[in-house]
Amino acid sequence: MAKLTPAANEPTFAEIERKIRLVEGMRAEFDSDEMQIDVSDGTFTPTTAWHEPKDLIGFETKLKLDMHLMIADVDARINDWLIEPVKKITFHLEAAHDPLFVLEKIKESGREAGLAINPETPVEKLGPFFGKADSFLVLGVRPGASGQGMLPETAEKIRTLRKMCDSCIIGVDGGITVENAGELSEAGADYIVAASVIFGQKNIKRAVGDLIETLKFYD
Repeated sequence: MAKLTPAANEPTFAEIERKIRLVEGMRAEFDSDEMQIDVSDGTFTPTTAWHEPKDLIGFETKLKLDMHLMIADVDARINDWLIEPVKKITFHLEAAHDPLFVLEKIKESGREAGLAINPETPVEKLGPFFGKADSFLVLGVRPGASGQGMLPETAEKIRTLRKMCDSCIIGVDGGITVENAGELSEAGADYIVAASVIFGQKNIKRAVGDLIETLKFYD
């Protein structure tokens, strides 16, 4: 069954922290201790969200934080994010001049390294990084704002990537709903990243439960 990974895409660190604490208290419901934090400073995306690594200095959490860096020139800026409590960094293939250099820097720091692609990028572009990245993240929406609808070709991209690499860890992010989560799991996704479909609901526990039940049904 695909894991459900909550994500925070917020304008301030105060809101990021609020959601981290909320997820910390719901680890049993998620059956996971991982959380993705979206980072965008308006250089790689048309939108801006929280993007200040200094806010993490001295910050403590029980969660494994995955920083999804939607920033340009990540080669020159990766060192800013190689700090505690960050345990994983996922960056975009399109934003790196030398993706292998960035992957190596992350892994040398003892962190997991994920590689993401935008909707317009063919999954075949990930082939050279099999065995080098710890995971691959397929975006179902254009990077930036939360709450977008998933592009219809996303599930097929997951299927293609799974056929290319049976052993790869594959995630999907953007436009997740109760209606499409099962199809994405069935297509081969190992983890489903969800933000607005969870935190945009009045009853967050019910929203998480509905997604988990859907994923179990397609297991």
